[in-house]
Amino acid sequence: MRILILTWKTNTKTMGEKRGNLEKLVYDFDTSKCVQGQYDTNGPWYQLTQREFRSFNGQRRIVTWNKGTPIYIEYKGPIFYFGTNIKAKETYGIGIQYIHNEKPKFKHTLAESYRYS
Repeated sequence: MRILILTWKTNTKTMGEKRGNLEKLVYDFDTSKCVQGQYDTNGPWYQLTQREFRSFNGQRRIVTWNKGTPIYIEYKGPIFYFGTNIKAKETYGIGIQYIHNEKPKFKHTLAESYRYS
């Protein structure tokens, strides 16, 4: 049983290194709160993950609750490129900002490759 647990931990560390996720991401807001972003000025607010929120170019807010009443706090913090700790110097439209303005490519699983071929 011990060998199995040690092998699992080793594989997890190696897999993270292969993806390039070596640095812990900086979150300069309370990650336990609900975070939202807005694409249009008068449009609806969309719930985002914390990773998306820190890279979202547009209106952002943090939602807290006090006795069943929502309290909306506008967020004016820095915008980071998605998945990195690099602050975005140039932004490309409204939405999630990717480094070099290139969205990561989706990789199909083996089952999906048969389905879509």
